[in-house]
Amino acid sequence: MEREERLTEEPAQVAGSRRQSRQAPKAEPSRRISARVDAREDDRSHDEREDGEAFEELSDDERFDLFADSLDTSSVLPDLPPMPGFHVCWLTTTHQSDTVAKRLRLGYQLIHADELGPNWSSTSLKTGEYAGCVAINEMIAAKIPTRLWNRYMQRVHHELPLSEEEKLRSAIDQMKDDADQRGARLDEGDAMAGIVRRAPVPNFAR
Repeated sequence: MEREERLTEEPAQVAGSRRQSRQAPKAEPSRRISARVDAREDDRSHDEREDGEAFEELSDDERFDLFADSLDTSSVLPDLPPMPGFHVCWLTTTHQSDTVAKRLRLGYQLIHADELGPNWSSTSLKTGEYAGCVAINEMIAAKIPTRLWNRYMQRVHHELPLSEEEKLRSAIDQMKDDADQRGARLDEGDAMAGIVRRAPVPNFAR
């Protein structure tokens, strides 16, 4: 009976050692991955040290030039060529409220590459909702009849500011009346006297 028990126990011990031998290599991929991560971190740290040393060598004038270049957006979007009878501009396709669809309802028209000539063919979208239109990154080229654009600009840049001036003028007049009733005096500065002075309606299409 003891012999049978020893015989039944032996295979279990052997099997256990075999399982351990098969499981041991599983740790190797982890060590290899860790080694690769450590190598990448060493490379990144080395690059950052080199960049830091390079930045430390910049003069104030060089730093100012870098700052000035960061403010120049003309290199991002090229000027669209003039189109007789139209105002041309770039519209964003990512704005949540000022959408391209809204601009189309207002009279804007998307510009196709064939309207601008062969030099613009590389900026033409190949697929999607705006295929064939001129676009750079998230900006898309558009045009609007000059007569309509001029009316929009007059409203935004002339009529609405004038309306706000009229509200301010009315508030100042009310304050002067209140002061008079209390026997006080409210003096205006030179700038306030010129509020609501009627200016000719500008022509933004020129």
